[in-house]
Amino acid sequence: MTTHETPTSRWFRWVGTLTLVFGGAWFLLDGWSDSHVLSRQSTWAAITLALALSGVVAARRYHDRLGARLCLGLAAATLPLHFAQLGSACFDLSTGRTDLTFAVLLSAAIVLALVPVLALGGAALFRRWAWPFTALLFGLSCPLLLPTRAGDPIALLVAGELLVLVVVEVSARRQGARFESWNAHAARALLFVPLLILLGRNTLHEITRSWVSASLVTLATLLFFTGRRVPLGRSTRGVLDFAVVVCAAVAASMLALTLSTACLAFAGGILLSCAFCHPRSPAQGLVWLGTTTLCALGWWAWFAASPLVTLTALALCGGYLTLAYHRRSASGSVAHLLLAINLVASAAVSLVRFPVSFGWLLPTTLGISLLLLGSSLQSSSSWPRRAWAKLTGHFSPQV
Repeated sequence: MTTHETPTSRWFRWVGTLTLVFGGAWFLLDGWSDSHVLSRQSTWAAITLALALSGVVAARRYHDRLGARLCLGLAAATLPLHFAQLGSACFDLSTGRTDLTFAVLLSAAIVLALVPVLALGGAALFRRWAWPFTALLFGLSCPLLLPTRAGDPIALLVAGELLVLVVVEVSARRQGARFESWNAHAARALLFVPLLILLGRNTLHEITRSWVSASLVTLATLLFFTGRRVPLGRSTRGVLDFAVVVCAAVAASMLALTLSTACLAFAGGILLSCAFCHPRSPAQGLVWLGTTTLCALGWWAWFAASPLVTLTALALCGGYLTLAYHRRSASGSVAHLLLAINLVASAAVSLVRFPVSFGWLLPTTLGISLLLLGSSLQSSSSWPRRAWAKLTGHFSPQV
């Protein structure tokens, strides 16, 4: 079989693939208003079978391995659209807009009959992992059948599917070179199709804050994985990381109900996304935006914040301090250490009733502690001296 691709074949394949994608998108949009369930499902099933047959012909008749994998992979990619069409029919049936129960059941039988075609496409992309891939794509497509268009349940389903996809991606990266081929990347990208359909069709129904947040998290995940899968320049990857951090922070803050929890969620989104970005990425500059947010919370904690908000901010400050330590940022470590001291003091004021004013007790206690620390650093055998030497060695420039 041939594995070399001529420029003319590559051009025809690109145009054909883009045309099929455009036709699939048109099929989805048209299906959300067309009530002819059985005719649409059977016609799209014919498209799926034609793609599978084209893959077999390309392999057997023309000995074209690349073309066969492309056709069979596209045949597998049509299955989530079958689920979306069937889900629209189930929704119409549950809302009373149609009473063709037999047509819906027959459409479901057509979808089940196409599972071997999906397995054939999985075999073309993943070979011995075909059946796990088939089961995973089938399971991710099943939420499309649920007769609900409420924004909050859809956002919860999207979060669950996104968690599964992240676990799959992390597991694939641990497998090494076997899952770094073009076929493996295409198969993992195909797993995102049901998730994108589940999000996209709700734009015609109920849009809630949780749905918008789930959409932003999905966008951040796609941008993050794109920056790791596709060979990009340093500046382009930095822009993608910057967009990932912004999307994650905004998505987290949109789930909050109050200003304080929104600030906590915003700082937490920045912390979580920056922890996965490259240490030298321009997106790491946004860490200081999260630090500023926590500083505002630390100031507010002295006046109106609840103990729970203060303790949560303290936990986030610990995360920022850990991140700065691993990034070998001395300024970041000092800033977050001082912020942690401020939050501990405000938490002590809110949780413990002192017999005297805490305004002068804090600086005097801190001053005594610093004096004792200075004395302990004079002794070569004290543990503060050894800890200080370890810290200065950690933050010193690496040769």
